[in-house]
Amino acid sequence: MIFNKEMGSYLNKITINSNLNETSDSNDLRILQGVNCIGEPFFYLEDNCCNISNKNTTNSTGENLMQLEWDCNEIYINSSEDSIALLEAGLSMVKLIKDILKTKYSSQSFDIVMSFDDGKEFEVSPSVTVRFYAIRNNVTLISHDKLALEEFNEAVLIEFVN
Repeated sequence: MIFNKEMGSYLNKITINSNLNETSDSNDLRILQGVNCIGEPFFYLEDNCCNISNKNTTNSTGENLMQLEWDCNEIYINSSEDSIALLEAGLSMVKLIKDILKTKYSSQSFDIVMSFDDGKEFEVSPSVTVRFYAIRNNVTLISHDKLALEEFNEAVLIEFVN
């Protein structure tokens, strides 16, 4: 797992004894696999992507396929005003997604990206966004370089799977 300094400062506030092992049941989250028009696999959250036909297909390829996954595989969490509770919920979701991807799709590499918005800039409630996408041809949508992560205004972490 890599993260920028801002995320690191939030992660340091989470106690070692937090309930991160108490994740949601994997039956609550279904990650499906489809194939595009040229037979490339893609992965998406069930009932979360209107850009995929009812036959689990798409015309997107290559980097556009990664962008489709990025758009379809977004989980937005804003269930609390407590930043630590939101971060714990986000980290639990990252762990759940990682466990599912490792179990069901072990031959494919993925990035799981979690960002935290404290809400102060636009005076809104804090929130966490978790997304994932398959890595293709060693190309990632977000660089794994720690210096590149520092360019983000929000707290960001990336969990690499497989």
